[in-house]
Amino acid sequence: MIPPPYSYMPYPDWRHMGSYVYTYSKRWPTATMVLHNYRRGYGLGYDSVSDDYKLVLIDDTLELGDISIVYSMKRNYWEWSRIPLDLFMLEARGSFVEGFLNWGSGRNIVAFALDTEEFCQVPLPNGIKGLALMNVGVLGGCLMMTHANISESKRNVWVMKDYMVKDSWSKLYVLPSVPIKVIDQISSE
Repeated sequence: MIPPPYSYMPYPDWRHMGSYVYTYSKRWPTATMVLHNYRRGYGLGYDSVSDDYKLVLIDDTLELGDISIVYSMKRNYWEWSRIPLDLFMLEARGSFVEGFLNWGSGRNIVAFALDTEEFCQVPLPNGIKGLALMNVGVLGGCLMMTHANISESKRNVWVMKDYMVKDSWSKLYVLPSVPIKVIDQISSE
């Protein structure tokens, strides 16, 4: 529960959350939230430890900063917590790999462990640092990343063959001057 003196309102607004929410037959319970927020990200994944599906929302609030709001279908309950990581330029849709939801951001890949409900960073390939255009997706069951430094016109496509193992990144392709919108569509499939 969010402590007073914050204002409460019905939450969430599913119109912008993706078609899988519309097709699900369960009635989502109302949760509460802090006003003055901006939706930054979302993801749906399966927690095999607790045999539970969880919906994760990431909001940027004026009052509390970046927060996560997690809905457990098994418990039919919402919980929120502050996020201790840099979420600069976070992409909206999370990608599910091996019990984690993953989001690309301007400086790193942020992951949320569905079993412990904690955030962490995914190790990046050697040589990748600084501000970049970074998107993640799933390719063959593995975490996939597209990456381009702000100053470059090419885009690199990487795959992490063993999840959370830094040395398992492999560069698959270098794509020259491809519009970012096209790459975003490729990385989300």
